[in-house]
Amino acid sequence: MTVRQVHVVGVALLRDARCLVAQRSEGTSFALRWEFPGGKVEPGEAPHAALVRELTEELGVQVLVGEWLGRGEATSGDVHIALDIFEGSLTNGEPQAIEHRQLRWCSADELGSLHWADADIPVVPVVQRRLRERVKS
Repeated sequence: MTVRQVHVVGVALLRDARCLVAQRSEGTSFALRWEFPGGKVEPGEAPHAALVRELTEELGVQVLVGEWLGRGEATSGDVHIALDIFEGSLTNGEPQAIEHRQLRWCSADELGSLHWADADIPVVPVVQRRLRERVKS
């Protein structure tokens, strides 16, 4: 069996001391698990451009993409996913669950209680630290 490599980008959209997370729809890989919103990088597309495009399509918002926070990897069937997560902030619009079951703004503690998609798990502690730093300042 040949494994296909897929590069995916996601964003930890931060607002005050909360991060936007999205629950995957039924009938998708990792159905009903939580993720940082984003999507696949198209051939020849820069990761930042892919993230801006995907968030417009999936959430109906425009974002400013910031610092790279980390990478997670997972395999689903014959697909190996490499997920890069960036910090981001909203520049226009209010997120809507266009392609997700639901969206939620979560505190650092709430992030720890969610059932995450496998590739997102390694970056959750990084985002939790960012949110806790925001509470202290």
